[in-house]
Amino acid sequence: MASLASGLLLVGACDPGDGARDQWLHNVVVLDNQVFFETEPELAGGKLAKMDLDLYAYFRGTAGCYARDLAQAGGPGYLPTDFLAEDAADVALIGDPHLENIGTYLRRGLRDDLPTDAPDSDEPAGDSSARDGVLVVDFNDYDAATYGPFHFDVRRLALSAAIASASIEALSPGFAEATVEAPRALTQAYVDEIERLQAGGADEPLTEESGELGTILADLVKKAREKGDDREELSDYTEIVDGERSLAVRENDAAISWRAGSYSHVVYDDEIAAVAADDLWIIKSVLEDTYPASVADPAMLEPVAETLRIKGVGRRLGAGVASYPVRRYYVLVEGPTDAIADDWILELKQVFDPLVVPGLEQAAGGRPFADNGERVVAMQRGLQGSTDNDALLGYGAAGGLTMRVRERTKYQRGVGVDRIAEKSAEGKWTADDYLDYARWAGRLLARAHARGVKRDGQPGLVAIAGALRGEGGGAGFVDETVAFVDIYAPVVEGDALRFRALLESYGPALGYVGR
Repeated sequence: MASLASGLLLVGACDPGDGARDQWLHNVVVLDNQVFFETEPELAGGKLAKMDLDLYAYFRGTAGCYARDLAQAGGPGYLPTDFLAEDAADVALIGDPHLENIGTYLRRGLRDDLPTDAPDSDEPAGDSSARDGVLVVDFNDYDAATYGPFHFDVRRLALSAAIASASIEALSPGFAEATVEAPRALTQAYVDEIERLQAGGADEPLTEESGELGTILADLVKKAREKGDDREELSDYTEIVDGERSLAVRENDAAISWRAGSYSHVVYDDEIAAVAADDLWIIKSVLEDTYPASVADPAMLEPVAETLRIKGVGRRLGAGVASYPVRRYYVLVEGPTDAIADDWILELKQVFDPLVVPGLEQAAGGRPFADNGERVVAMQRGLQGSTDNDALLGYGAAGGLTMRVRERTKYQRGVGVDRIAEKSAEGKWTADDYLDYARWAGRLLARAHARGVKRDGQPGLVAIAGALRGEGGGAGFVDETVAFVDIYAPVVEGDALRFRALLESYGPALGYVGR
């Protein structure tokens, strides 16, 4: 009988490298992606191919390697912290914070600003359907949210600043050296923000009106405002035929042809594919049976019928790196009026257990929540300190799957390392701009940790501030975090090369044999 063990035996028998690290990496990547190899083999291969496209993509797809190396004695990232008081070991974590997991939301109240006489046109709706509200910048991916020691998040975020610098270096030579202080600047900003909040400082959201965004975040909110006001999600993902809007099943951006050795694979960029009858049943069950009750403010759904009227469904392919193979559906539903300009696009995304961290009690199955859908939604609301950032956020379950549901608009826009690289290569963005962004990332993480509550319901801020008063204080924590990044960033870069060699030898399935 074929099983996970058979896959591991295959790995052990065909080690492509000379060292134990090659075999370890092979085993861990197979383990972390086994569910996809079994259920979505073509997309699983696409994920691994996408991870090979650049260093930062590899980093994004290997959070499981980071977690094991950080927490397991003997691992190259095992550097025990001196700042882990007992009551700070179980705070709310984002789980996988990194520089591309920061983006924008439109914070608004009830949707009474939507038009009742919007034009029936396939052109972008423009200002006639723009929505009142303010753009807020915050973390935007909580799939890995869990409970654990606060330094787990801080090190991951600081590491991302170093890996992003190294990735940008390929397009903008000299960038890595010019931004070598980014992990230190980020961690110092985290410590300073915790101290400010503990001293009674206000926890104000970072918005388009804050005036201190810096170049990178100012560009982010400018683009989000323009594209969101124009309702570009409708022009990108829908079409109008005979006066009726429907979801467009098509390729929006061309897929990438990936090659390594004698292997090749298609990596989707942005495509909407047709769904099977079983998928349609799951979508309808979630939206009709379980999702409505999970929305924080039920009044948000009052403008539409008691049952959301579905006008089109499709499977979104190409989004994310770690989540590239997961089920992600786009659903076009009738908006508050019969006018086609105010339709909504909802995204249903399957969620799984958070990262495997040796020695850490897992939130498997959502624990202490009913399931992973509730875990992701509840922890997002808690870490953001608001239910208004993503007003249609909710969750549901059907067919043994748990799904997170949100509205999909172009007001939601994330920071891209590729855009930073492009602007840096053009000479338009500087190392100082990048350091400013790193500092904001540190502050945003501190605010999230401060808002969150521990598993026992006690505030995270008090526990973290207390831990940072340990020997060496905040300065010691900064030095410790930077030391970790200095040790572990080269490991990630070396692993990316090992990973490439594995793909060349075994292909995008890494030699995995399904059950």
